[in-house]
Amino acid sequence: MELEVQLNPLPGFPALEGAHELAWSYLLDALFADAYHAGVGRLEVVLPHPDLREGVGLRARLTPSSGDKTGLALLAPAPSGKADRVYTLEFGLLAPARLRRTKPTRPGKEPEGSLYVYTLRAKLAGLGMRSPNPAWADRAWRAVRQHFASTQSTPSFYRLLTWGAS
Repeated sequence: MELEVQLNPLPGFPALEGAHELAWSYLLDALFADAYHAGVGRLEVVLPHPDLREGVGLRARLTPSSGDKTGLALLAPAPSGKADRVYTLEFGLLAPARLRRTKPTRPGKEPEGSLYVYTLRAKLAGLGMRSPNPAWADRAWRAVRQHFASTQSTPSFYRLLTWGAS
């Protein structure tokens, strides 16, 4: 897939480690999978942190071009442009207030799809992962995996929205 990356650093963006590193893996995998299935051949991505460049570049190299449509992924605040497929990122209730105040781009009335990542249920289940009781820790790990991302509306840190043509 042809790729163009822009960087628009976002103050207060969390360090890409632990749950946030996993969250971005989910977000980028979902974005590139949707772009492939939608026939996107050229994708422009605006990133909020320089450490995300490598993951985006890797996914672009591994994702074959499946059409001649254009995609625009506004993962950091940036002016919207014209594209056949648009992806925007919003910060949910679990994000700090300074990130929630970031004004997301909404290129349409209703998104075609949403993915809520690093949900409240996963965060709460994560507390049990440090339990000295192995059975409790195993249950907590499983609960984190089951509830880390959801297509259903739920309190979360990140929300990836998918839109049709802008």
